[in-house]
Order: sequence, then C-alpha cells, then structure tokens
Amino acid sequence: MMLRGLILRLQLLRVYQWTKNLLVFLPLIAAHQLQLDSRFWETALGFVSFCLIASSGYVVNDLMDRKVDANHPLKQRRPIAAGKISTTEAVIWLVTLLCIGSLISVNISPNLFSVLLLYFILTLLYSFYIKKVVVLDVVILAFFYVLRIIGGGVASGIVPSSWLIAFAGFIFFSLAVAKRYAELVKVTDNRMKESNRRDYQFQDASSLKAIGIVSCFASVILLANYVNDDVTRSLYSRPDLLLLLLPIFMYWSTLIWIKIGRGEDVEDPVFFILKDRKSYLSLILILIVLVMAKVGI
Repeated sequence: MMLRGLILRLQLLRVYQWTKNLLVFLPLIAAHQLQLDSRFWETALGFVSFCLIASSGYVVNDLMDRKVDANHPLKQRRPIAAGKISTTEAVIWLVTLLCIGSLISVNISPNLFSVLLLYFILTLLYSFYIKKVVVLDVVILAFFYVLRIIGGGVASGIVPSSWLIAFAGFIFFSLAVAKRYAELVKVTDNRMKESNRRDYQFQDASSLKAIGIVSCFASVILLANYVNDDVTRSLYSRPDLLLLLLPIFMYWSTLIWIKIGRGEDVEDPVFFILKDRKSYLSLILILIVLVMAKVGI
C-alpha cells in the first residue's frame, strides 16, 4: 500500500517530466564549465527548484482539468481525475512545492527566483487560458524550455549565447507544434471528439505540419550561426568540425517529422526522442563530433 501511495504521488508530481529541467545545465555545458565547483552545485539547486515549481504547475493543471481529464481515454488515469488523490491533498502538495522551490531559488539568486516566478505565472496562465488559444499555446510551451536555459544561466552566472537561445526557441517550438499535430491526427484517425478544449480543427493539420517543419529547418540555420560564432569557436581546437553537426541535426529533426507524418505514436515528442534508437544514434554522433572538435582530432 505504501509503495502504491508513493507511486501515485510521483505521478501527481509528474517526476518523469523532470528530465526536461536538465536544460538548466546547458549554459555550463556550452561554456565548457561543467566542473564540480560552486557554479555546478548552484545550477544543481536551480534544477531542483525548477523541478519543484514545474511539479506545482502540473498539480494546478490537474486540479483545473480534473473533470475534463476524467472523460479522456488516457488522462483519466491521472491521480486527481481518477479520485485517488483528494483535492485537499493536492492543494497541500501545491503549496509545499511552491514554498520549497521558492526558498531554494531565492537562496541562490533573486534573479533566479524572478525567472521561476515568471515560469509559474505563465503555467497558471497556460492552465487557465493560453492552452485554449491556437498557436499561442505552442509559443508558450517552447518558451518554457527557453526559460529553463535562461534559469540555468542565471544560476551559474554564465550568460548563454543569443544564438543558442534562438536555436533552442525554434527547435522546441517545432517540437511543441509536432505535439499538437500528433494529437490532432490521432483524434482525427480515431474519429474521436476532441476532449481537451483545444481550439485546433482538422483543417489546421497541414498548416501545423508546415509551420513545424519550417521552424525545424530555421533551427538548423540558427545552429549554423551558433557554431560559427567567435565565442563558440574559441572553445574548440578544431571549430571547423562543428559544421558536421548540421547534417546530423538535419537528419534527426527531419526524421522526427517523418515519423509523426507516418502516424507513429508521438504523444510527447520530447519523450519519444528519449525512447527512439535513431535519436540516440544521432546524439552519439553529435557527442563524437564535439569531442573531435575539442581535442583537435
């Protein structure tokens, strides 16, 4: 019983979503400063605070959508919608997560607290209103990822490159559009009535696909600018090898859209990537290129 209760509460907090918060380490990684020093530990605490605040946002969302989720074929399994966790307990979790996450972030930096406050306010606006607004919903979803990178930069004291921020914005926008496109195609294929109050219609599918693919290739162009930036090049012995990242990333991002177009189950593109073998292969190739460029092979 105790184990079952623990699993339910982990589901409430959506702990599996915490992997997305690893983006806070990106400024450290990009600046080649990933050593076990004060910057690393402050970033690690920033990671914890992002996890707690993000989980509080998920609790708010589940509280708001409990009645709608109860009629959804998949979301009805969520603890609040299924009636396995009471509204009172969920509110207690919400307040606790907010308090602990806020205290940690304030202790690191008031600026980090400001970033997290903005993140939480946007999650509230998303839950109450934005998720019902066509296109704006995916813009905000992409911005959530960018805020994680900015938060990591604030926690570590390392300002991420504007090219890196722009690249992340476009690639995560493409993935957010892919999520909506996959949801729309799935609903249409199953001849189901949309039950999550999104305002997308069947005829939007082609537009979403075009927008997502264009954003995907725009991110490749921005990646090219990032690897050719003087600051980025100064970090590598053979910066010219970084150009090899472009065809690898172009292959990987195009492959995702092809799989989605074929109707493969892509409920969440980020976690689809984490489970896809070809995505892992692409990641390995990217790491090999980075190591070669660093050591000058």
